[in-house]
Amino acid sequence: MDLAWLAQELEKRGRGSRRDLARVLGLAESAITRILRDERKISSKEADAIKSFFAPQLAEELITPNVDVPVLG
Repeated sequence: MDLAWLAQELEKRGRGSRRDLARVLGLAESAITRILRDERKISSKEADAIKSFFAPQLAEELITPNVDVPVLG
């Protein structure tokens, strides 16, 4: 996982986001800090939970409004 991306996304969410992510992962907040410092590895299960944690925000970023899509057929 791209740790710079993770740090940026947590920063976007603001105060309490590390605590919220830690709660979702079942970890102490200090574990999130260690992950961001690359002192602790992320398991595949944790990576999936992190993706789910950010999924609503990621979905909004991926939507491009006012784009015409041709319909074939």
